Amino acid sequence: MNKLQQLSRACRDEKVFGRLLGIFFLALGLIFLIIGFTVLPLFGLIVAIPLIALGFYFLRKSPGEDEACRTDL
Repeated sequence: MNKLQQLSRACRDEKVFGRLLGIFFLALGLIFLIIGFTVLPLFGLIVAIPLIALGFYFLRKSPGEDEACRTDL
């Protein structure tokens, strides 16, 4: 496998992992948001807001921002 294929695979894997993390954090944030409105108002909302922000960060993050995708060919 040449360097371009390795780089392409690393970027693709990183993008998939980032999307999975984003979905996980969004789901967890929404669960805490629901808990915040129903059971534990203060705790649920305090935890939900950063988790939702993290979810959006990982969903919007492009793979070109990390070192594996920035290397010069």
